[in-house]
Amino acid sequence: MRAVAAAAAVLALVVAASAFAARADKLGKTKRTPQPNCPGADCEVNGQVTGFQRSVDGEKGLFRARQNGRIVAWGVDLSKPSKEQRDFFGELSKTNAFGEKPTAGISILSRAGNGRYRLVRKSPIVAMNNYYGESPIISLRDPLRIEKGQVVALTTISWLPNFASNTRDRKISRENAWLGSRTHKDFPRPSGGGKKACAIPPNVPGDRAAEYFFKHSSPQKKVGSERKYGCEYNRARLMYYAYLVPNN
Repeated sequence: MRAVAAAAAVLALVVAASAFAARADKLGKTKRTPQPNCPGADCEVNGQVTGFQRSVDGEKGLFRARQNGRIVAWGVDLSKPSKEQRDFFGELSKTNAFGEKPTAGISILSRAGNGRYRLVRKSPIVAMNNYYGESPIISLRDPLRIEKGQVVALTTISWLPNFASNTRDRKISRENAWLGSRTHKDFPRPSGGGKKACAIPPNVPGDRAAEYFFKHSSPQKKVGSERKYGCEYNRARLMYYAYLVPNN
């Protein structure tokens, strides 16, 4: 009986999420939807960061609310990393609350000027380890109010395999870019000079690159805080969506 009740509860959640999505505006919807990386040799993931897609194929503002309303659900497209890859990223990003599981939630950001954003509202963080290779829609028990001009970002406090970047098998142009809650201070210029870049310093060995990223990155978690979103990454997409029901 308990198993039947649990299955019914899960079904009810999925039905509720689908019903919300059916009557909502889907932020992040595009004509072309690339598959996220993994489990191949080019496996990359999103890690310990709050970020939002600034442009997709040259189109901007896909995650900016055009009217006041409520975010009632959100979703992600997830790849299916191998067990070795899951263990690798999980070990680098494990948390007390979720261990080595991938996690996700959404954040509502308001521009604060000079490349800074204020976190005004956020959803609960959810473990995503049951959805590898799927595109789950997560309904919000308490919808998030959003105002015209505010941005929906994605937050992971650990890691998340929803990252699609330019590879040999996947062509993504420079007209695809996302902003992350990192700054050039997290990724300093090489000692010998050169252009500032939010990338791994050249003196970091390739096999330590992922570790460096995780150690020099953190999500924006405190409501009311401001953060400089100083790192822009081209030829990449964060595969996530948000469902907005406009106010009447």
